Amino acid sequence: MIGKGRSKQQKKGGGVGVLVRQEAGIDVEELDVGGCEMGEDIMAVRLEYKVRKGRERILVIVCYMTVEGTGARAENERKYRIVQRFVEQNRSENVIVMGDMNGHIGVLGEEVNGNGQLLLDFAEENELEILNVTLAEGRVTWIGRENESAIDFMLVNRKARERVRNMWVDEERTIDVASDHNVMVMEYECLKEKRVNVKEERNGRWKLRDADWDYFREVVSNEDWKLGENGLRAERGVDEMNERLLRKLNKVAEESIGRTRKRANGRTRKSWWNNEIDKARKERKQSNRKCRSLRKNRSNSEAERIEYERAWEEYKSK
Repeated sequence: MIGKGRSKQQKKGGGVGVLVRQEAGIDVEELDVGGCEMGEDIMAVRLEYKVRKGRERILVIVCYMTVEGTGARAENERKYRIVQRFVEQNRSENVIVMGDMNGHIGVLGEEVNGNGQLLLDFAEENELEILNVTLAEGRVTWIGRENESAIDFMLVNRKARERVRNMWVDEERTIDVASDHNVMVMEYECLKEKRVNVKEERNGRWKLRDADWDYFREVVSNEDWKLGENGLRAERGVDEMNERLLRKLNKVAEESIGRTRKRANGRTRKSWWNNEIDKARKERKQSNRKCRSLRKNRSNSEAERIEYERAWEEYKSK
């Protein structure tokens, strides 16, 4: 683990870190953020790992943005400039930006606040995708004082987006981290090879996260576990009994949990990015600009309020 935080005298906010399993075979390099008065709130880490004929790198930037208040906007503008420098200098790499942005961008239907607008502007200027808007299962990232909010976000550049398979927010708090923030999970495929290793995935993967465990227990309890006319027979041998039990258990799991689809032998992974997606991104940018313009210039008239809400819904749908 590498991380940094504020001193004990600073009671509010701050602190970022990155944990990597030692046995994962990943080299970790912390990059100097420099030039930021609130340097303990930004961490840039380059992860490098070996693939068959070379090495691949991922740039991970973890942020903590100051809660709105006196001086917060100036602090956050400085922080975003630091993050933007890393994004611009590493466009050829897979770039992931994540953290507690302390901003509202409207994913829960709330009004966009100052920090949220900074995030939206930053994402658009650097052509980053906010996965909370476009991909995530779940929206609420913070729960406290009988309120719910969405203030934590994950963003990726175009190159990294091709590796993202899924992203979800643990709104049910199945992962206990003793925090008022919900865990966010990104499923990222660290593969450089174009050909699939069929031996490892010949049967597909279990859909564990989406499993209905109550139904699984019900099926298991109702299953007939006798291994023949006379039930369990010692003369069959331990190995044979074990094999038969595993076969029946797998059958129950196939029915109640299921697996992902099999991948054909030698099939080349085809990039999901195409002209249609490019067009949709341009339309989303146009909607975002229109939405921002209406927000900045709108009066209290009902017609302009309706137009603003329509523009925001159009932006979210792109």
